[in-house]
Amino acid sequence: MEPLSKAWDIYSKDFGPWFVFGLVFAVIAAITATVLPVVGGLITLPLAMRETIRAVEGQRSPTVAGMFDFSNLGDDLLTSFLMVAAQYAGLFLCLIGWPIAWMGFFFAPELVADGRVGGMDAMKLSWRYVTSNLGPSLIVALIGFGIAAVSSSIIIGIFFTLPLILLMYACHFLAVREQIYADAQAAGITLKPRITG
Repeated sequence: MEPLSKAWDIYSKDFGPWFVFGLVFAVIAAITATVLPVVGGLITLPLAMRETIRAVEGQRSPTVAGMFDFSNLGDDLLTSFLMVAAQYAGLFLCLIGWPIAWMGFFFAPELVADGRVGGMDAMKLSWRYVTSNLGPSLIVALIGFGIAAVSSSIIIGIFFTLPLILLMYACHFLAVREQIYADAQAAGITLKPRITG
């Protein structure tokens, strides 16, 4: 699987900075998850994905400070809360709706982190793309879920694998990003100019 192999290549060549980045993200996500059980960690995901995407594109190490780029905080929070609401709604539907919400809005954190669409549009574009390309998206999502599940069973294992999961999701997003944005016009969504940095 190309996103996983590319993520592993990046992670293994620059282990220290990625490990520290993942550790800080894990601590912050754990704190938010205690405030909002089950899905609270989603609130911090756009922040981590923004720096992960920038580091991968810039072929550089991640910085912890980059995780605290609040320049797009309004859209970050809107997307996060919409994802949380969708997943809670899914849980209340006898758990059946949770995987649908999780998968349908899979790319929303990456899209809002990329800065070209707002929070609601990130949800719409993710849903449109995933429902049309379920196979590849589902495989990547399940690999990440599987890695997290197995590593979590080894107590501190998640701290070592979380950067790999973030990298894999970022690599997959970057590989399909233009395909996702190509559907924006059909969805009535205007793209903002690309942000670099």
